[in-house]
Amino acid sequence: MNSNASRKVARAAASGRSSKVRKQIPIGYYSSLGAIVLGGIFIIGYSRYEKIQPTASTSALPAIGTKWKVAFGLDVCGKYEPSLPAAARTTAGGLYSSGNGLIEVAPVSAAATGSKANLANFLSGESSIKITSTSVTFPGKGTVSLKTACGGKGASVTYDVWPSLLVTTPTIYHSPSLVKFQNDELIAISILAKGQSPTKPPSEIALVSSASTSSTVASASKGTQSPKGSSTSASTSASGGSVPG
Repeated sequence: MNSNASRKVARAAASGRSSKVRKQIPIGYYSSLGAIVLGGIFIIGYSRYEKIQPTASTSALPAIGTKWKVAFGLDVCGKYEPSLPAAARTTAGGLYSSGNGLIEVAPVSAAATGSKANLANFLSGESSIKITSTSVTFPGKGTVSLKTACGGKGASVTYDVWPSLLVTTPTIYHSPSLVKFQNDELIAISILAKGQSPTKPPSEIALVSSASTSSTVASASKGTQSPKGSSTSASTSASGGSVPG
């Protein structure tokens, strides 16, 4: 009889343990799983939002009101031609020659903003320059055949870009529409014979001078600000020099 009682007690204890195990819920496991799922949904949703919504970037520049300067030159067989004459500020929507070898990038219409501020659009406003696959027409020289240019050696046209004054090796393009204007860059249209290398345009000096003047004026403007009731005076000077290419 004692043996039967012991077996009943043992079965009851085993049944209680089994019931207790079934009732326990792995809360930590399911919580972690839920957090992972929610995190995945958030990432997918945010990625979709970023893809759909327009984002501000430098590709939107220049905008109307932007004022950039770009050094420019036309290199024919290793010799730079004189600077283009000054043009009206509304030329090509605000992409115009300042007369000292610089291109003024100062959009006055949407036609010269963002990616439309490029060398091709600038050239569209310069009727004295025409470039085709066989010839180049430019001020002072008329039309030159690429086949017989450079003393009969023949030449090809490239559009060479130095992104800043500190860069010594240009990026070479074969279409002016690919040359997007950036502030303080240098651009050369090079008509060169095989073996000749592009060089920076002489208007680099004007670009340095312009940058120096802008910096000096900005510093002077800050220096003239003074507390109410006090007076200050400031004198400024600006100079520019050539940067080794």
